[in-house]
Amino acid sequence: MSVSPSRTGFLDLNSGASENTARQGDGTWAQVMYGPNGEETSSMTRDAAACGQ
Repeated sequence: MSVSPSRTGFLDLNSGASENTARQGDGTWAQVMYGPNGEETSSMTRDAAACGQ
């Protein structure tokens, strides 16, 4: 999967990091990526949801 750095916003305050990253309970940041239609494509986020976290 190819993701533009400007779309991920990961640790980049100039590209909406507050909207594109999720703060986890342990204080780390989970990267959340969105496809062209705004759907969530982060496997980390899907796995967390599947585990009920």
